[in-house]
Amino acid sequence: MKANNNSRTAQGCQQCQGMTSKSILAALCLLAAVALAKAAPDPAAILDPALLAAGTNAPAMLTNSVTAPNTNGILGRIQADLGNVKGEILAAVKQARDALRANPDKQTTVVTNLAARFRALATNDLGPSGQFLGGLDELLKRMRAQYQEGLKHASSIKDPAATIYGPALPKLEEEIQALEGKRTSITVVREQLIEEAKELEAKAGAVGWLDSVQQTEAASKAMQKVIADLIGFVGRVRASLDQFAQAPLNID
Repeated sequence: MKANNNSRTAQGCQQCQGMTSKSILAALCLLAAVALAKAAPDPAAILDPALLAAGTNAPAMLTNSVTAPNTNGILGRIQADLGNVKGEILAAVKQARDALRANPDKQTTVVTNLAARFRALATNDLGPSGQFLGGLDELLKRMRAQYQEGLKHASSIKDPAATIYGPALPKLEEEIQALEGKRTSITVVREQLIEEAKELEAKAGAVGWLDSVQQTEAASKAMQKVIADLIGFVGRVRASLDQFAQAPLNID
C-alpha cells in the first residue's frame, strides 16, 4: 500500500514537471512572438511607395540598411521662404491699390519703390544663390539620390527586395519632374519681376517728364494705366506662387 502511494506520488511529480516544462516552453514562445512583433516593421509602411518619395526614415528592410534622408527640414524652409515671398507680393498688391487713390506725386513714389522691391525680391529671395532656390535644389538632389538608390535595388536580380523598390520608382520620378517644373516656374517669376522693375522705372520716368512739361492730365492718365497694369501683373505673380504650392508636395 505504501509502495503504491510512493508510485502515485512519483507519477504526480513527473506530471507536474511535464506540465511545468510545457508551461515554460509556451511562455518562452509567447515572449519570442511578442518580441518579433515589436521588432518587425509595419508591412503597410514597407509597401508604401511614398517612403521613397517623401524622404522619411524608411525601415531598414526597405533601404537595405541605408537610411533615406529626412527632407522635412528642407520642406519647412521652402514653405517659410515661399510664405515670405507671397507676403511681399501681397504687400505690393495693397500698395498698388492704395496708389490709385493717392495724389500724383505719391503715385510716382509708390511705383518707383515697387520697382526697387521687385528687383530686390528677384535678386535676393528668388535669386540663384538665394535660400529659396537653394532649398529646392537641395530637395531635388536628395530625391534624385533616392531614385538612384531605389533603381539600383530594383535592377538587381540578387536583391530579394527588388519587387518592393520597383513599383515606387515611377511615382518618385513623377514627383522629381514635377518639382523640376516648379523650380522652372520660379525662375520665370524671377525674370518677370526683373523685367517689370525695369518697365516701372521707365514708365515712372516718362510720367515725371509729362509733369515737367506741364502735361498734368496726360501724366495722371498714364500713371493710372501704369498702376492698373501693375495690379494685373502682381495678381499673375501671386497666382503663379499659389500654383507652385499645390500638390504633390503640399507646401502651401
